[in-house]
Amino acid sequence: MNRNFLYLVILVFVVGCAPRDNPFDPLSPYAFAGIYGRVTSLRGDVGISGAMVTVDGDEFTVTDSSGNFSIFVDEGEHRLSISGNDILEFDTVLFSAKGERDTVILRVDRLPVISDVILSSEHIASAITGDSYVLHAVCNASDPDGVYEMDSVLLLVRDTAFMMDELAEDTFAVAVPDSLLPFNIHNLIGVPMHVVAKDIHGGVRLSEDLYLARIIQQVPEAIAPIGGVTAPPRPVFVWHSLDVEYPVTYDLELYRAPIGQVPTLVMRAVGIQDTTFQMEDSLSSGFYYWVIFGVDDFRDRSRSIEYLFMVQ
Repeated sequence: MNRNFLYLVILVFVVGCAPRDNPFDPLSPYAFAGIYGRVTSLRGDVGISGAMVTVDGDEFTVTDSSGNFSIFVDEGEHRLSISGNDILEFDTVLFSAKGERDTVILRVDRLPVISDVILSSEHIASAITGDSYVLHAVCNASDPDGVYEMDSVLLLVRDTAFMMDELAEDTFAVAVPDSLLPFNIHNLIGVPMHVVAKDIHGGVRLSEDLYLARIIQQVPEAIAPIGGVTAPPRPVFVWHSLDVEYPVTYDLELYRAPIGQVPTLVMRAVGIQDTTFQMEDSLSSGFYYWVIFGVDDFRDRSRSIEYLFMVQ
């Protein structure tokens, strides 16, 4: 018999019969008990990386890039707590046994995501109702676990919450009249506000501090057509520029105003750089009024009073 082969057989026999006293060897009678798991999304199978897994409020570990974790513990029952910046904290009870290597799947609720929040003010001048102010908020909000997971999106002004309506998929907005605010809109400058997104499982995401940039006090003043004069079917609208120290553009809205009927919007032009605007399409006979908005870079707006004219 080959001497080297004999030595190999003896070595295998000795190693195979050696006591398995390595506690990291799952077949050793001295093996540690352990918990092996994977933290995933509530829907699907997306591994959650960077989640903290705490055992019995003491020992902890962090999930890897695929959501996997392992931790050695005493044999028996243990309480696990899973937490992280982007997930709803989750508690569960698991049992560990020596040599047990099965992976436990733990599904957690991912918190909603808020982005592109814009706060702005609107100053509305009216020849009929006088001046009024509106606080506007618009944002994108979504739930990574699915479109049907979102419960509500709110604008929080101090201790008062206003429900935001979904304008389109993941886009929410609210317009709050000054009369409904907890205090005068002018006092909101420098006051932090927040958007709050909630999901159906109780997960809550709070936006960073949001601030109103300014309130435009001056309103645009029209030059022509005004005062109920008769204008041609393709009128030229002319107004004074706003005397402010920051850049503004202008939005124009034209309404048809039949006597005794509700006005209807005929045309809207936005982002006008000049202080004149020429109608492209001819207007039919009747009464009309128009308003002009001054708009700053933060989407704050200031609206003129209504200017009436007639087309024959």
